[in-house]
Amino acid sequence: MKFLRRIFGLKNSTDSTKAPHQNIHHDAMFKLCEGIVGDTARVFTELECNYPINTVELMVFGAFIVSETYILATKGSFATSGILDEFHRHMANRFFNEHIVKENPEMSVEMCFQFHEQLHSLMVTRYPEYRTALSQDLRTTNTIFRKTVESLLRHIMASPLNAKDSEKMLIPLAIKVASFYTGCLSSFKEIV
Repeated sequence: MKFLRRIFGLKNSTDSTKAPHQNIHHDAMFKLCEGIVGDTARVFTELECNYPINTVELMVFGAFIVSETYILATKGSFATSGILDEFHRHMANRFFNEHIVKENPEMSVEMCFQFHEQLHSLMVTRYPEYRTALSQDLRTTNTIFRKTVESLLRHIMASPLNAKDSEKMLIPLAIKVASFYTGCLSSFKEIV
């Protein structure tokens, strides 16, 4: 693991060289993202979803909600981009260490780099799509995050959902996304 830390420039999450406010922000961001991932997975379980869920997609969606609400709470200040860059880097590394490496302990260095490149590419393509859907939802008062959830459902399942299952999941997930959005905003307003 020390080898992977050296390759990817990983530091322990309790890096004392960070400003105290960065540690508070990162801790809150990690907890919120993990909560979004866990709660969303729970909704799928409660709805007896029989489709395999792509956990990488779910993590990217959680990181997107956290990022967008953080930007809004900080009013897009200059310091925001550095904090978000570090959050994304640490989130990817944490997910990699806790899920990918544990499942594949003999993973080659090439596979490690490939995962990080794929994750970065996924974030670069999904964020604009999710941002467009979220913007549409926020401008329309009667959709309750419908476009955002539809966008998530297009990517989170290994195979496409049928219309009946998609409709069954739409409202419960939309309510959860509304909860995530307001909860993240509220949390960040308290620490910013």
